[in-house]
Amino acid sequence: MAIEGPLRELGIHDVFQLLDLSRKTGTLRVTSELRDDEGVVHFANGRVIHASIRSLPTSLEQILITAGKLAESDVAAARARCGPDASAAQLADAL
Repeated sequence: MAIEGPLRELGIHDVFQLLDLSRKTGTLRVTSELRDDEGVVHFANGRVIHASIRSLPTSLEQILITAGKLAESDVAAARARCGPDASAAQLADAL
């Protein structure tokens, strides 16, 4: 079932919670006509596995490190445990 429409009636956090609780797999695209920008979030079984913003070509991993939510050493340790070709979901599980 596709979910499509404006977020004026529903907060983005509600959308994330809905996707998490229903364990959805897919891609959420959020566009802003005001800022002429687009964000893309990929989910697998309700978990965020990748996210990007067109105007900010930085990985979610790097954004979380910069925000102080992840330590680079923790990410490096997770990569060492999972291997260089691990998906974002595998790395998240290893953190």
